Amino acid sequence: MRKEQQVNAVALAMQGLLSAVDAAVTQIIGSNQHNIVLVIGCADVSQYAANVPRPAGIELLKGLLARWHLGMDDVLPGEVEQSDTRAFEYLLNAFEQASQAPEPAKLDYGYRRKELLNYVGRLEAKAKRVPS
Repeated sequence: MRKEQQVNAVALAMQGLLSAVDAAVTQIIGSNQHNIVLVIGCADVSQYAANVPRPAGIELLKGLLARWHLGMDDVLPGEVEQSDTRAFEYLLNAFEQASQAPEPAKLDYGYRRKELLNYVGRLEAKAKRVPS
């Protein structure tokens, strides 16, 4: 396949791939509880598909890159060492930033709040499971 054909093939497949990932995640955790940004690089061209509006997708990607920039490992929040507060600090700062925006919905205030509360809830549940 030529480069242009590869790019077009990936572009045509993106929505189907996104739908399949969305269906799989929905089956695991339920609907309307996840945001997906799918990026595929092919022939030096990045293709993008998401189940959220572009501004929310941008914020998801920024959050991922910010965590990587902090050197945070890709681990589940419940697996983070108790003494490591970077994830909590990041989520709290993101929530505060969204809450202070002139239009909080544009920075996905609701998502940031839910993300922070879910993180704290997972840590609390883990603490209850660990004998003192």
